[in-house]
Amino acid sequence: MNTYHIHIGGLVQGVGFRPFVCRLAEQMKLCGWVSNGKDGVHIEINASAEEAEVFYNSVVQSPPPNAIISSHLLTQTGEHPFENFVIRNSDNTAQPDLLLTPDLAICKNCRREISEETNKRFEYPFTTCLECGPRYSIVTGLPYDRENTTMSDLKCAAVARLSIIIFITEDITAKPTHVLTAAFPFIYMTIMALKFPMTLKVFY
Repeated sequence: MNTYHIHIGGLVQGVGFRPFVCRLAEQMKLCGWVSNGKDGVHIEINASAEEAEVFYNSVVQSPPPNAIISSHLLTQTGEHPFENFVIRNSDNTAQPDLLLTPDLAICKNCRREISEETNKRFEYPFTTCLECGPRYSIVTGLPYDRENTTMSDLKCAAVARLSIIIFITEDITAKPTHVLTAAFPFIYMTIMALKFPMTLKVFY
C-alpha cells in the first residue's frame, strides 16, 4: 500500500481540522495520522492512488466552516504502514508560517444547547465547540495546542476530569465536539469553590 503526505496551509488550526480529517479517514477506512505543525496541518495515509486523490479532494473542498486554506499539496512518500488513524502530537520544530485563528462568535449549535432546558449545557455561559469560542485571545505560541494557550497551567486532576466528562464530548465522531475552553472555566470555579467554600454562592 502506498503512503501519501498532505500538507495544508492557511488558517487551519483551532478550527477543528484534525478531528475533521480523522473522521474522514475513518469513514474511508484509511490508516495514518494527522498533526499540527508550525506551517499548518500535516497528514499521512496509506492508500491507493485513487483513494488518496478522493481523500485529498474531500479535505481541500469541504474543510471545517472556519478554515481558510491558502495552500495544499499531495505527494507520495516512502512506504510507511499504519495500523489505524490517529491524531499525533504536534511538530513545533519549524519556523511559524500560518494564519492565527481569531476568536469566534458562538455558533448556532452552541446557542441552541444553552437555550434547551434539557441540555447539560443549559445556560452554561462558557459553552464553546470546535466551531466557536476563544482562540486568538488565549494563544501564547504555535502550533495551536493546549500547552500553547493560557489553559496550560490548569492540570486535569480528579475534579477537573469530572468536569471535562460533564462538559465535553470526547468522541471525535460526534458533532459538535466540545473543547477544553468550555470546561476549564468550570474546572477553575470548582477548584476555587473546594478551596474556599464561601465562594459557592458566587460560582453556582
